[in-house]
Formats: sequence, structure tokens, C-alpha cells
Amino acid sequence: MAAVYDDYGPDRVGFFFGLTGPRLAALTLAVIPVFVAANQQRWLLAAQLAALAAVVTVLVVVPVRDRSATGWLLASLSFAAGKAFGWTSWRSKAATGKAETLENADLPGVMTGIEVHDGAPKGPAQTRYAVIQDHGLRTWAMTAAIRHPGVGMAEGERRDQYGRGLTELLDVAARASLISDIVFQVRTVPDDGAERQQ
Repeated sequence: MAAVYDDYGPDRVGFFFGLTGPRLAALTLAVIPVFVAANQQRWLLAAQLAALAAVVTVLVVVPVRDRSATGWLLASLSFAAGKAFGWTSWRSKAATGKAETLENADLPGVMTGIEVHDGAPKGPAQTRYAVIQDHGLRTWAMTAAIRHPGVGMAEGERRDQYGRGLTELLDVAARASLISDIVFQVRTVPDDGAERQQ
């Protein structure tokens, strides 16, 4: 049985100087009146429309914390709509100071059926696997973190051992009809928490 791994996709690149289609359309609509006014030799109107087009360009193109002003506007409007419809009314018990037992996951709405089970301690660091049970969907998930110094400077025998272990894992997952997804997150540098804090 062959398995195709096609979840990887490169970063999305814009059509024109990194601009996406909607951004390019907004800039085009802002600039066309300038050319129409210049074609009619209405220079004062052309200058006013050029200033307006420059403002639109700044609002559409210049990012503030990785999001343009129009992106912030859309996010603010969707947040306001969610608040008006009561979609954002849930707060965790820990945030409101009403936490009872820390063993149970405190999740909103339909996610309350999720339960996290700790596995047995393994290895010298006594780390545990987490088994996640979704009672609503009747599914199980397992998460684990594996840290090692990498394979770049490892001996050939060690690299072969890593390769065999990964092959066996994927082979078992492909043969068993119970496993639907395997997700790997590979970090090439240690996680110092800076990205999460930012």
C-alpha cells in the first residue's frame, strides 16, 4: 500500500510584488481615477485623487504586526459581530477564578467532551505521552515530543536506526485502519519560548 504525503505547501506568494488579488484590485481601483482625471487635464482633481490613492495604498499594503490596516479592520468587525451574537462570551474557569479540578480540561461548548489522559512515565526524564479522547467524535489522539540532537552529525548507524524507526511507525499506521492522521512538527532550533511570548 502506497502513501502520499502532500500536506506540505510553500508560502503563498502574491501575484504582483507580493500583493494578493484583492489587494491588487483595491490599489487598481484607487489609481484608475487619478489617470482618468489626468487624461481630462483636471490637474487639481488628479492631485487630490493621487493623495487619496496614496492613503489607500498605505492602508492596504503597509503591515502593522504582520497585518494590514484593512486586515485589522476586518478582524475588528468580525470580533464585534462575534461579541454582538454572543460567540465570545465564554471564559475559562481559571480566568474567572472558579477553577475546580485542574485534571479536567476546561473547554467551551462542544469541546467539553474532550478528555486528556496522561500516559505512564517513560525514560530517564520521566516524560509522559498525552492521549486525547474526544467523546463527541469518538476518536482518540496521541501527542508526544521527541528531542534529539539531530541527524546531521550522527553516525551512519544512528541515522539508519532513526530511519528504520520512522519507517516502522509509518508502516504500522498505513496497515492499521484505525489511524487516520500522523502530524510531525520538526524544529531545527531549541524552543526558547520567544516566539510564543511574541
